[in-house]
Amino acid sequence: MVLDRGPFSFSRHECLELPYGDDHPRQVELKCAQMGNTTRAMLRAFWCALYMAFVGILYLFPSRTGSSAFSRSRVSPLVERNPDSLARYVVNTDSVELKQVRGKNLLFRGTKSLEGLRSDPVDFVIYDEFDLFPVGIEAVARERMAHSDHKWEHFLSNPTLPDFGIDRLYQLTDQRRWLLKCPRCGGWTDVVEEWEAAAAPRERAVPDLLWERRDGSVDLRCLRCREGVLDPARGEWVARRPAVEDWRGYQYSQLYSQYVRPAEILSQYRTTLNMGAFYNYKLGLPYVEADCRITKEEVLALCGSHGIGATDPGPCCMGVDQGKGLHVVVGRRDGFIVHVAEYRDFEELDRLMAAFGVTRCVIDGMPETRKAREFAGRFPGRVFLNWYSPHQKGGYAWNEKTLQVSVNRTESMDASHTALSARRLALPRQCGPVEAFAAHCANTAKKLEEDEETGSKAYTWVKLGPDHFRHALNYWCIAADFSSNSFYAGMQLR
Repeated sequence: MVLDRGPFSFSRHECLELPYGDDHPRQVELKCAQMGNTTRAMLRAFWCALYMAFVGILYLFPSRTGSSAFSRSRVSPLVERNPDSLARYVVNTDSVELKQVRGKNLLFRGTKSLEGLRSDPVDFVIYDEFDLFPVGIEAVARERMAHSDHKWEHFLSNPTLPDFGIDRLYQLTDQRRWLLKCPRCGGWTDVVEEWEAAAAPRERAVPDLLWERRDGSVDLRCLRCREGVLDPARGEWVARRPAVEDWRGYQYSQLYSQYVRPAEILSQYRTTLNMGAFYNYKLGLPYVEADCRITKEEVLALCGSHGIGATDPGPCCMGVDQGKGLHVVVGRRDGFIVHVAEYRDFEELDRLMAAFGVTRCVIDGMPETRKAREFAGRFPGRVFLNWYSPHQKGGYAWNEKTLQVSVNRTESMDASHTALSARRLALPRQCGPVEAFAAHCANTAKKLEEDEETGSKAYTWVKLGPDHFRHALNYWCIAADFSSNSFYAGMQLR
Protein backbone atom coordinates (compact mmCIF):
# COMPACT_ATOMS: atom_id res chain seq x y z
CA MET A 1 0.00 0.00 0.00
CA VAL A 2 1.33 3.43 -0.98
CA LEU A 3 0.06 6.52 0.81
CA ASP A 4 0.55 10.18 -0.10
CA ARG A 5 3.94 10.31 1.68
CA GLY A 6 5.25 6.98 0.46
CA PRO A 7 4.92 3.27 1.27
CA PHE A 8 2.74 2.37 4.21
CA SER A 9 4.71 1.87 7.42
CA PHE A 10 4.16 1.94 11.17
CA SER A 11 7.52 3.65 11.64
CA ARG A 12 6.93 6.80 13.72
CA HIS A 13 3.30 5.67 14.00
CA GLU A 14 3.80 2.77 16.41
CA CYS A 15 0.64 3.65 18.32
CA LEU A 16 -1.44 2.81 15.23
CA GLU A 17 -0.28 -0.78 14.86
CA LEU A 18 -2.74 -2.32 17.32
CA PRO A 19 -5.74 -0.25 16.11
CA TYR A 20 -5.04 -1.29 12.50
CA GLY A 21 -5.33 -4.92 13.55
CA ASP A 22 -8.50 -4.35 15.54
CA ASP A 23 -11.63 -5.77 13.88
CA HIS A 24 -14.03 -4.91 16.72
CA PRO A 25 -17.34 -3.98 15.04
CA ARG A 26 -18.04 -0.86 17.18
CA GLN A 27 -15.13 1.53 17.53
CA VAL A 28 -14.74 5.12 18.75
CA GLU A 29 -11.66 7.27 18.13
CA LEU A 30 -11.38 10.46 20.20
CA LYS A 31 -8.59 12.14 18.27
CA CYS A 32 -6.35 15.15 17.96
CA ALA A 33 -5.33 16.49 14.55
CA GLN A 34 -2.93 14.79 12.16
CA MET A 35 -2.44 11.38 13.75
CA GLY A 36 -3.51 9.26 10.77
CA ASN A 37 -6.99 8.34 11.97
CA THR A 38 -8.83 9.34 8.80
CA THR A 39 -6.37 7.32 6.72
CA ARG A 40 -7.03 4.34 8.94
CA ALA A 41 -10.82 4.76 8.59
CA MET A 42 -10.49 5.06 4.80
CA LEU A 43 -8.32 1.93 4.53
CA ARG A 44 -10.64 0.07 6.87
CA ALA A 45 -13.55 0.89 4.56
CA PHE A 46 -11.65 -0.51 1.55
CA TRP A 47 -10.52 -3.60 3.49
CA CYS A 48 -14.12 -4.39 4.46
CA ALA A 49 -15.27 -3.90 0.88
CA LEU A 50 -12.54 -6.25 -0.37
CA TYR A 51 -12.68 -8.99 2.22
CA MET A 52 -15.91 -8.85 4.24
CA ALA A 53 -19.31 -10.18 3.15
CA PHE A 54 -20.79 -6.68 3.19
CA VAL A 55 -23.27 -5.29 0.67
CA GLY A 56 -22.17 -1.71 1.24
CA ILE A 57 -20.24 0.77 3.37
CA LEU A 58 -21.43 4.29 4.17
CA TYR A 59 -18.77 6.93 4.90
CA LEU A 60 -20.40 10.03 6.42
CA PHE A 61 -19.20 13.64 6.68
CA PRO A 62 -20.84 16.71 8.19
CA SER A 63 -21.59 18.17 4.75
CA ARG A 64 -22.05 17.00 1.18
CA THR A 65 -19.32 19.33 -0.08
CA GLY A 66 -16.94 17.81 2.46
CA SER A 67 -17.76 14.27 1.36
CA SER A 68 -17.27 15.15 -2.32
CA ALA A 69 -13.96 16.89 -1.61
CA PHE A 70 -12.77 13.89 0.43
CA SER A 71 -13.65 11.49 -2.37
CA ARG A 72 -11.75 13.60 -4.91
CA SER A 73 -8.71 14.60 -2.84
CA ARG A 74 -8.14 11.54 -0.66
CA VAL A 75 -9.93 8.48 -1.98
CA SER A 76 -9.34 8.75 -5.73
CA PRO A 77 -5.59 9.50 -5.38
CA LEU A 78 -5.24 6.54 -2.99
CA VAL A 79 -6.83 4.24 -5.55
CA GLU A 80 -4.62 5.58 -8.37
CA ARG A 81 -1.42 5.13 -6.30
CA ASN A 82 -2.24 1.46 -5.73
CA PRO A 83 -3.09 -0.11 -9.10
CA ASP A 84 -2.61 -3.71 -7.98
CA SER A 85 -4.00 -3.69 -4.45
CA LEU A 86 -6.94 -1.30 -5.04
CA ALA A 87 -7.47 0.11 -8.52
CA ARG A 88 -8.11 -3.21 -10.22
CA TYR A 89 -11.00 -3.87 -7.84
CA VAL A 90 -12.56 -0.40 -7.99
CA VAL A 91 -15.12 0.78 -10.54
CA ASN A 92 -15.55 4.55 -10.71
CA THR A 93 -19.17 5.49 -11.28
CA ASP A 94 -20.69 8.68 -12.66
CA SER A 95 -21.08 9.97 -9.10
CA VAL A 96 -18.21 11.25 -6.97
CA GLU A 97 -20.18 9.98 -3.97
CA LEU A 98 -20.10 6.34 -5.07
CA LYS A 99 -17.37 3.83 -5.84
CA GLN A 100 -17.93 0.15 -6.39
CA VAL A 101 -15.36 -2.21 -4.87
CA ARG A 102 -15.70 -5.86 -5.89
CA GLY A 103 -19.34 -5.17 -6.62
CA LYS A 104 -20.00 -3.54 -3.23
CA ASN A 105 -21.05 0.07 -2.82
CA LEU A 106 -18.70 2.45 -1.03
CA LEU A 107 -20.81 5.56 -0.46
CA PHE A 108 -19.61 9.02 0.62
CA ARG A 109 -22.42 11.19 1.95
CA GLY A 110 -22.99 14.40 3.89
CA THR A 111 -25.43 14.66 6.78
CA LYS A 112 -26.81 18.20 6.42
CA SER A 113 -29.62 16.69 4.34
CA LEU A 114 -31.23 13.39 5.30
CA GLU A 115 -32.13 12.62 1.69
CA GLY A 116 -28.89 10.71 1.07
CA LEU A 117 -29.48 8.53 4.14
CA ARG A 118 -32.88 7.18 3.12
CA SER A 119 -31.76 4.47 0.74
CA ASP A 120 -28.85 2.10 0.04
CA PRO A 121 -28.61 -0.80 2.50
CA VAL A 122 -25.19 -1.08 4.16
CA ASP A 123 -23.41 -3.19 6.78
CA PHE A 124 -20.89 -0.61 8.00
CA VAL A 125 -21.17 3.12 8.76
CA ILE A 126 -18.18 5.41 9.38
CA TYR A 127 -18.88 8.80 11.00
CA ASP A 128 -15.98 11.18 10.27
CA GLU A 129 -15.86 14.42 12.37
CA PHE A 130 -18.83 13.21 14.37
CA ASP A 131 -18.98 16.31 16.62
CA LEU A 132 -19.97 18.42 13.61
CA PHE A 133 -22.92 16.19 12.72
CA PRO A 134 -26.55 17.12 13.43
CA VAL A 135 -27.53 15.73 16.83
CA GLY A 136 -29.11 12.28 16.54
CA ILE A 137 -27.95 11.57 12.99
CA GLU A 138 -26.58 8.17 13.99
CA ALA A 139 -30.13 6.93 14.63
CA VAL A 140 -31.03 7.77 11.02
CA ALA A 141 -27.86 6.18 9.62
CA ARG A 142 -28.45 2.98 11.60
CA GLU A 143 -31.68 2.43 9.70
CA ARG A 144 -29.51 1.73 6.65
CA MET A 145 -28.26 -1.33 8.59
CA ALA A 146 -31.66 -2.52 9.76
CA HIS A 147 -31.44 -5.67 7.58
CA SER A 148 -27.75 -6.32 8.24
CA ASP A 149 -26.27 -9.22 10.23
CA HIS A 150 -23.10 -7.17 10.86
CA LYS A 151 -24.00 -3.58 11.85
CA TRP A 152 -20.44 -2.26 12.14
CA GLU A 153 -19.90 1.35 13.27
CA HIS A 154 -16.76 3.50 13.44
CA PHE A 155 -16.90 6.98 14.99
CA LEU A 156 -13.98 9.38 14.81
CA SER A 157 -13.73 13.07 15.58
CA ASN A 158 -11.83 15.86 17.24
CA PRO A 159 -13.70 16.47 20.50
CA THR A 160 -15.44 19.73 21.26
CA LEU A 161 -17.35 19.84 24.57
CA PRO A 162 -17.14 17.47 27.54
CA ASP A 163 -19.94 14.87 27.59
CA PHE A 164 -20.92 15.76 24.02
CA GLY A 165 -20.55 13.92 20.73
CA ILE A 166 -17.38 11.84 20.47
CA ASP A 167 -16.46 12.39 24.13
CA ARG A 168 -19.84 11.04 25.23
CA LEU A 169 -19.39 7.97 23.03
CA TYR A 170 -15.81 7.41 24.19
CA GLN A 171 -17.04 7.27 27.78
CA LEU A 172 -19.15 4.23 26.80
CA THR A 173 -16.11 2.30 25.54
CA ASP A 174 -13.26 0.45 27.24
CA GLN A 175 -11.35 3.78 26.99
CA ARG A 176 -7.90 2.79 25.72
CA ARG A 177 -4.95 5.16 26.07
CA TRP A 178 -1.36 4.88 24.86
CA LEU A 179 0.78 4.56 28.01
CA LEU A 180 4.51 5.29 27.67
CA LYS A 181 7.21 3.16 29.32
CA CYS A 182 10.14 4.88 31.02
CA PRO A 183 13.49 3.52 29.75
CA ARG A 184 15.10 4.36 33.10
CA CYS A 185 12.74 2.93 35.75
CA GLY A 186 10.36 0.83 33.65
CA GLY A 187 7.31 2.66 34.98
CA TRP A 188 4.29 3.50 32.85
CA THR A 189 2.84 6.99 32.34
CA ASP A 190 -0.53 8.05 30.97
CA VAL A 191 0.62 11.39 29.58
CA VAL A 192 -2.91 12.61 28.85
CA GLU A 193 -4.07 11.80 32.37
CA GLU A 194 -1.03 13.59 33.81
CA TRP A 195 -1.83 16.66 31.72
CA GLU A 196 -5.48 16.64 32.81
CA ALA A 197 -4.53 16.30 36.47
CA ALA A 198 -1.85 19.00 36.55
CA ALA A 199 -2.66 21.67 33.95
CA ALA A 200 -4.70 24.73 34.86
CA PRO A 201 -5.34 26.17 31.40
CA ARG A 202 -6.82 29.45 32.54
CA GLU A 203 -3.65 30.16 34.55
CA ARG A 204 -1.37 28.53 31.92
CA ALA A 205 0.06 26.26 34.61
CA VAL A 206 2.58 23.91 32.99
CA PRO A 207 2.39 20.22 33.99
CA ASP A 208 5.56 18.62 35.37
CA LEU A 209 5.14 16.18 32.50
CA LEU A 210 6.80 18.78 30.24
CA TRP A 211 10.47 18.85 31.29
CA GLU A 212 11.79 22.25 30.30
CA ARG A 213 15.60 22.33 30.35
CA ARG A 214 17.92 25.29 30.66
CA ASP A 215 18.96 25.04 27.00
CA GLY A 216 15.31 25.53 25.96
CA SER A 217 14.69 21.93 24.97
CA VAL A 218 11.56 20.18 26.24
CA ASP A 219 11.02 16.47 26.87
CA LEU A 220 8.25 14.29 28.22
CA ARG A 221 9.30 13.41 31.76
CA CYS A 222 8.57 10.19 33.64
CA LEU A 223 6.79 11.27 36.81
CA ARG A 224 7.69 8.01 38.56
CA CYS A 225 11.47 8.47 38.70
CA ARG A 226 11.44 12.09 37.39
CA GLU A 227 14.65 11.40 35.48
CA GLY A 228 13.59 9.29 32.52
CA VAL A 229 12.66 10.76 29.13
CA LEU A 230 9.55 9.19 27.61
CA ASP A 231 9.61 8.05 23.99
CA PRO A 232 6.19 8.07 22.19
CA ALA A 233 7.33 5.02 20.19
CA ARG A 234 7.63 2.93 23.38
CA GLY A 235 4.07 2.51 24.47
CA GLU A 236 1.20 0.16 24.99
CA TRP A 237 -2.56 0.54 24.71
CA VAL A 238 -4.20 0.04 28.12
CA ALA A 239 -7.95 0.06 28.72
CA ARG A 240 -9.29 2.11 31.60
CA ARG A 241 -12.47 0.00 31.58
CA PRO A 242 -11.31 -3.46 30.46
CA ALA A 243 -14.60 -5.10 31.43
CA VAL A 244 -16.46 -3.21 28.67
CA GLU A 245 -16.75 -5.43 25.60
CA ASP A 246 -19.50 -3.81 23.49
CA TRP A 247 -17.48 -0.72 22.50
CA ARG A 248 -13.77 -0.34 21.68
CA GLY A 249 -12.36 3.14 22.28
CA TYR A 250 -9.04 4.82 21.44
CA GLN A 251 -7.92 8.29 22.54
CA TYR A 252 -5.18 10.06 20.53
CA SER A 253 -3.10 13.07 21.53
CA GLN A 254 -0.19 14.88 19.91
CA LEU A 255 1.62 14.08 23.14
CA TYR A 256 2.01 10.67 21.41
CA SER A 257 3.20 12.21 18.14
CA GLN A 258 6.72 11.85 16.77
CA TYR A 259 6.18 14.74 14.38
CA VAL A 260 5.16 17.37 16.96
CA ARG A 261 7.87 18.15 19.51
CA PRO A 262 6.98 18.75 23.17
CA ALA A 263 8.58 22.20 22.86
CA GLU A 264 6.04 23.07 20.17
CA ILE A 265 3.17 21.90 22.36
CA LEU A 266 4.47 23.97 25.30
CA SER A 267 4.93 27.08 23.16
CA GLN A 268 1.41 26.86 21.74
CA TYR A 269 -0.04 26.24 25.22
CA ARG A 270 1.58 29.41 26.51
CA THR A 271 0.63 31.61 23.57
CA THR A 272 -2.67 30.34 22.19
CA LEU A 273 -5.59 32.74 22.05
CA ASN A 274 -7.99 29.83 21.66
CA MET A 275 -7.52 27.34 24.48
CA GLY A 276 -10.49 25.29 23.29
CA ALA A 277 -8.88 24.68 19.90
CA PHE A 278 -5.56 23.81 21.60
CA TYR A 279 -7.24 21.18 23.76
CA ASN A 280 -9.41 19.80 20.97
CA TYR A 281 -6.86 19.62 18.15
CA LYS A 282 -3.51 19.41 19.96
CA LEU A 283 -4.32 17.29 22.98
CA GLY A 284 -7.40 15.48 21.72
CA LEU A 285 -9.37 16.56 24.79
CA PRO A 286 -12.79 18.21 25.16
CA TYR A 287 -12.85 21.71 26.61
CA VAL A 288 -15.42 24.24 27.74
CA GLU A 289 -14.93 27.75 29.06
CA ALA A 290 -16.16 28.43 32.59
CA ASP A 291 -18.82 30.82 31.33
CA CYS A 292 -20.19 28.30 28.84
CA ARG A 293 -21.31 25.60 31.26
CA ILE A 294 -22.26 25.29 34.91
CA THR A 295 -21.56 22.23 37.04
CA LYS A 296 -24.05 20.31 39.15
CA GLU A 297 -22.07 21.25 42.25
CA GLU A 298 -22.27 24.96 41.41
CA VAL A 299 -26.04 24.71 41.07
CA LEU A 300 -26.44 22.83 44.35
CA ALA A 301 -24.39 25.54 46.05
CA LEU A 302 -27.44 27.79 45.50
CA CYS A 303 -29.58 25.66 47.83
CA GLY A 304 -31.04 27.43 50.85
CA SER A 305 -32.72 26.12 53.99
CA HIS A 306 -36.32 26.26 52.73
CA GLY A 307 -38.00 23.13 51.41
CA ILE A 308 -40.00 22.69 48.23
CA GLY A 309 -43.24 24.51 48.94
CA ALA A 310 -46.76 23.29 48.26
CA THR A 311 -48.14 26.85 48.22
CA ASP A 312 -46.90 30.43 48.20
CA PRO A 313 -48.86 33.69 48.36
CA GLY A 314 -46.91 35.02 45.39
CA PRO A 315 -46.95 36.74 43.13
CA CYS A 316 -44.92 34.05 41.34
CA CYS A 317 -43.87 33.18 37.82
CA MET A 318 -43.79 29.68 36.38
CA GLY A 319 -41.83 27.94 33.63
CA VAL A 320 -42.94 24.61 32.12
CA ASP A 321 -40.98 22.40 29.74
CA GLN A 322 -42.72 19.61 27.88
CA GLY A 323 -41.13 16.20 27.42
CA LYS A 324 -42.41 12.82 28.52
CA GLY A 325 -43.62 14.74 31.54
CA LEU A 326 -44.07 18.38 32.50
CA HIS A 327 -41.04 19.84 34.26
CA VAL A 328 -42.01 22.86 36.35
CA VAL A 329 -40.08 25.68 38.05
CA VAL A 330 -42.00 28.21 40.18
CA GLY A 331 -40.42 31.21 41.84
CA ARG A 332 -40.80 34.83 42.84
CA ARG A 333 -39.36 37.61 40.75
CA ASP A 334 -36.55 38.22 43.25
CA GLY A 335 -35.00 34.87 42.33
CA PHE A 336 -36.43 32.89 45.26
CA ILE A 337 -37.38 29.49 43.78
CA VAL A 338 -40.21 27.90 45.75
CA HIS A 339 -41.18 24.83 43.75
CA VAL A 340 -39.37 22.35 41.46
CA ALA A 341 -41.20 19.22 40.33
CA GLU A 342 -42.26 16.99 37.44
CA TYR A 343 -45.92 16.33 36.61
CA ARG A 344 -47.82 14.17 34.13
CA ASP A 345 -51.10 15.98 33.52
CA PHE A 346 -51.83 19.50 32.30
CA GLU A 347 -54.63 19.73 34.87
CA GLU A 348 -51.95 19.75 37.58
CA LEU A 349 -50.70 23.02 36.12
CA ASP A 350 -54.09 24.62 36.84
CA ARG A 351 -53.70 23.73 40.52
CA LEU A 352 -50.18 25.20 40.60
CA MET A 353 -51.40 28.47 39.06
CA ALA A 354 -53.75 28.90 42.04
CA ALA A 355 -51.52 27.47 44.75
CA PHE A 356 -48.62 29.80 43.96
CA GLY A 357 -50.45 32.91 42.82
CA VAL A 358 -48.84 32.67 39.37
CA THR A 359 -49.23 35.94 37.48
CA ARG A 360 -47.27 34.86 34.41
CA CYS A 361 -46.35 31.43 33.05
CA VAL A 362 -44.33 30.50 29.96
CA ILE A 363 -44.74 26.96 28.61
CA ASP A 364 -42.94 25.12 25.84
CA GLY A 365 -45.14 25.07 22.74
CA MET A 366 -44.15 21.51 21.76
CA PRO A 367 -44.93 18.65 21.55
CA GLU A 368 -48.47 18.91 23.02
CA THR A 369 -49.36 22.18 21.32
CA ARG A 370 -53.13 21.65 21.56
CA LYS A 371 -53.05 20.95 25.30
CA ALA A 372 -50.69 23.88 25.88
CA ARG A 373 -53.09 26.20 24.01
CA GLU A 374 -56.02 24.90 26.04
CA PHE A 375 -54.05 25.57 29.24
CA ALA A 376 -53.29 29.10 28.06
CA GLY A 377 -56.95 29.59 27.16
CA ARG A 378 -57.97 28.82 30.74
CA PHE A 379 -55.70 31.63 31.97
CA PRO A 380 -55.89 34.36 29.29
CA GLY A 381 -53.15 36.96 29.56
CA ARG A 382 -51.27 34.89 32.17
CA VAL A 383 -50.02 31.85 30.21
CA PHE A 384 -47.92 32.17 27.03
CA LEU A 385 -46.59 29.52 24.65
CA ASN A 386 -43.00 29.80 23.53
CA TRP A 387 -41.22 28.71 20.37
CA TYR A 388 -37.61 29.83 20.16
CA SER A 389 -37.00 32.18 17.23
CA PRO A 390 -33.52 32.79 15.76
CA HIS A 391 -34.77 36.09 14.29
CA GLN A 392 -35.88 37.63 17.60
CA LYS A 393 -33.22 39.97 18.96
CA GLY A 394 -33.11 41.94 22.18
CA GLY A 395 -36.23 41.97 24.39
CA TYR A 396 -38.92 39.32 24.39
CA ALA A 397 -41.92 39.84 22.08
CA TRP A 398 -45.22 39.19 23.86
CA ASN A 399 -48.39 38.72 21.80
CA GLU A 400 -51.52 39.02 23.95
CA LYS A 401 -53.80 37.96 21.08
CA THR A 402 -52.08 34.70 20.18
CA LEU A 403 -50.86 34.05 23.74
CA GLN A 404 -47.33 33.54 22.47
CA VAL A 405 -43.92 34.94 23.36
CA SER A 406 -41.04 35.06 20.90
CA VAL A 407 -37.46 34.90 22.22
CA ASN A 408 -34.02 34.22 20.79
CA ARG A 409 -32.92 30.83 22.12
CA THR A 410 -29.24 31.68 22.61
CA GLU A 411 -29.89 35.09 24.15
CA SER A 412 -32.49 33.74 26.58
CA MET A 413 -30.28 30.79 27.57
CA ASP A 414 -27.40 33.22 28.12
CA ALA A 415 -29.60 35.26 30.46
CA SER A 416 -30.75 32.29 32.55
CA HIS A 417 -27.17 30.96 32.66
CA THR A 418 -26.13 34.31 34.12
CA ALA A 419 -28.86 33.99 36.75
CA LEU A 420 -27.29 30.68 37.80
CA SER A 421 -23.60 31.51 37.52
CA ALA A 422 -23.93 34.93 39.17
CA ARG A 423 -25.72 33.27 42.12
CA ARG A 424 -28.88 35.31 41.64
CA LEU A 425 -31.13 32.40 42.56
CA ALA A 426 -32.01 30.74 45.86
CA LEU A 427 -33.04 27.09 45.42
CA PRO A 428 -34.90 24.90 47.91
CA ARG A 429 -32.69 22.76 50.12
CA GLN A 430 -31.08 19.74 48.52
CA CYS A 431 -33.44 16.84 47.79
CA GLY A 432 -34.26 14.49 44.92
CA PRO A 433 -36.07 16.97 42.63
CA VAL A 434 -33.46 19.67 43.28
CA GLU A 435 -30.64 17.25 42.47
CA ALA A 436 -32.40 16.36 39.22
CA PHE A 437 -32.78 20.08 38.51
CA ALA A 438 -29.04 20.62 39.09
CA ALA A 439 -28.12 17.69 36.83
CA HIS A 440 -30.32 19.03 34.04
CA CYS A 441 -28.74 22.49 34.37
CA ALA A 442 -25.29 20.92 33.95
CA ASN A 443 -26.45 19.13 30.80
CA THR A 444 -26.27 22.18 28.53
CA ALA A 445 -23.19 24.00 27.26
CA LYS A 446 -22.52 26.81 24.81
CA LYS A 447 -20.68 25.78 21.65
CA LEU A 448 -19.29 27.85 18.79
CA GLU A 449 -20.59 26.56 15.46
CA GLU A 450 -19.57 27.52 11.95
CA ASP A 451 -21.77 27.53 8.86
CA GLU A 452 -19.74 25.65 6.28
CA GLU A 453 -21.48 27.40 3.39
CA THR A 454 -21.00 30.99 4.58
CA GLY A 455 -18.17 30.67 7.11
CA SER A 456 -20.20 32.62 9.67
CA LYS A 457 -19.82 31.58 13.31
CA ALA A 458 -22.35 31.74 16.10
CA TYR A 459 -22.74 30.35 19.60
CA THR A 460 -25.51 27.92 20.37
CA TRP A 461 -26.51 26.00 23.50
CA VAL A 462 -26.31 22.24 22.97
CA LYS A 463 -27.82 19.37 24.91
CA LEU A 464 -25.42 17.03 26.72
CA GLY A 465 -28.06 14.93 28.45
CA PRO A 466 -31.57 15.32 29.98
CA ASP A 467 -32.14 19.08 30.22
CA HIS A 468 -35.88 19.59 30.80
CA PHE A 469 -35.51 21.45 34.10
CA ARG A 470 -32.91 23.70 32.48
CA HIS A 471 -35.45 24.83 29.90
CA ALA A 472 -38.17 25.11 32.55
CA LEU A 473 -35.83 27.51 34.35
CA ASN A 474 -35.31 29.38 31.09
CA TYR A 475 -39.08 29.76 30.64
CA TRP A 476 -39.38 30.94 34.26
CA CYS A 477 -36.73 33.59 33.58
CA ILE A 478 -38.63 34.71 30.48
CA ALA A 479 -41.84 34.96 32.49
CA ALA A 480 -40.11 36.95 35.24
CA ASP A 481 -38.32 39.32 32.87
CA PHE A 482 -41.15 40.47 30.66
CA SER A 483 -40.36 44.19 30.95
CA SER A 484 -36.93 45.06 29.60
CA ASN A 485 -34.24 43.83 32.01
CA SER A 486 -36.14 44.59 35.21
CA PHE A 487 -35.81 41.02 36.46
CA TYR A 488 -32.02 41.00 36.46
CA ALA A 489 -31.77 44.58 37.66
CA GLY A 490 -33.97 43.82 40.65
CA MET A 491 -32.31 40.58 41.68
CA GLN A 492 -30.13 40.46 44.76
CA LEU A 493 -26.80 38.63 44.59
CA ARG A 494 -26.87 35.71 47.01
